[in-house]
Amino acid sequence: RYQPNRNPQLLQLELSDLADGMPLRADALPRGHVVQLRLTVTAESAEHFVVLQPETQTLVEQTESLQAAWFATAGSFALAHTAALPGQAELRSRWSLPDQPGPAALWVVLRDSRGGVDWLELAVAIY
Repeated sequence: RYQPNRNPQLLQLELSDLADGMPLRADALPRGHVVQLRLTVTAESAEHFVVLQPETQTLVEQTESLQAAWFATAGSFALAHTAALPGQAELRSRWSLPDQPGPAALWVVLRDSRGGVDWLELAVAIY
């Protein structure tokens, strides 16, 4: 019944202003603002798999956990690592933008508990 691990899959990264919830464009982020990051993944990203319990010699079904690591060339994160709640297909963090305008890069790396990985890179402009 064991299935080999498949990599999780990112679907979408949404940026919104934490203060008013309005969507933000990556090419026009307002300096000094806090951005709500919402990462959506496929429902199949957290796979079910079986594990042998040595004590009872039985197979037990488990579900992978998903974690995101957030990186950027400017600003800071409220949480540099976030986890998806069981049964949820999204992960969130908050990104405090710097007071200086200019280009920046944002990365998110999604990992599952069995070693699968997916990532996304986004070029942004802070004005």
